[in-house]
Amino acid sequence: MGGWRFPTTVRMAKMLGETQRASWLAAASKFGVIRALAKGALSLDTLAQQFAPAPEHRAGFAAWLRHGVLLKQLRQHEQTYALRGSMTRRMATDDAYAALVEGMISVQSNGLYKSLERWSAGESLTLADVDAGTVARISNMLTPLVEEVLEANVPADGAHTLLEIGCGNAHYLRHACGANDRLQGHGLELDAAVAETARRQIDAAGLGARIDVTTGDVCDAPLPTDVDTVLLINLLYYLPMTQRAGVLGRLAESLAPGGRVLVAGYCAGGGLGSNILDLWFSAMPETGPLPTTEAITEDLEAAGLSVAPPRQLMPGDPYMLVVGTRSGS
Repeated sequence: MGGWRFPTTVRMAKMLGETQRASWLAAASKFGVIRALAKGALSLDTLAQQFAPAPEHRAGFAAWLRHGVLLKQLRQHEQTYALRGSMTRRMATDDAYAALVEGMISVQSNGLYKSLERWSAGESLTLADVDAGTVARISNMLTPLVEEVLEANVPADGAHTLLEIGCGNAHYLRHACGANDRLQGHGLELDAAVAETARRQIDAAGLGARIDVTTGDVCDAPLPTDVDTVLLINLLYYLPMTQRAGVLGRLAESLAPGGRVLVAGYCAGGGLGSNILDLWFSAMPETGPLPTTEAITEDLEAAGLSVAPPRQLMPGDPYMLVVGTRSGS
């Protein structure tokens, strides 16, 4: 352990601690331990009743909690446990941060490990391997950026039609309607259950007369026409490379004269954050590598749109906005 091995041993020990901290926090978040402790300290008995009710699991669960104490994420007083530190408290109140930590294991570590495991066996990753729910929750951290894009490209007054592809819970449509009381919104969502959730939230916001959400695939679903703005956020790389140009062409056809397609998302060529996405999507035969801004620009221009220079929305990684405009007024 000593001599020339010592510096490497110290570095490995530090890496082990950080790896275990990420794994522990991810599990504590995903399975609800952090939420359970967010309201205050709980006893071992109370926690075990919820998370490890079988008697034969009690000792292992106690050791798992002890590991949280050793990692300085929990505070122990006799047989009670409480959250410790800013990280766990932030995760308890901000789901995007909780998802980011969960994604360190389910998305990042799994992608780096599982991809090589599959390739060695002559197999591929698939979309079924993606922890889609966690990815969607992580993307909520980008919400302020997308809202700024909307505010810069959608007028605050006057008649306007907004179409969002892959609208999820319709947050951006509801946000746009709140900023412009004459705006009409249309959403297209592939997942029927998600689309139904969006409709309920739209109705709860009193916007049922102004926003409609349909279920369908952007590759072949009917799209509204004479749209002023089309929003395509964090979605293009989920499409096979052979279909991306066709989809952008369909969106261009739906525009009114002077209308714009706003394409935002991660593009190829960045650092650790974007490259882990590039690894996943490059490894899946259903999709393909992250697009380049050059490819998006070429496809929009081929669809007859004039394209402004791409704009980087987030420092440090190529989270980009590409805007194509149809001629006319």
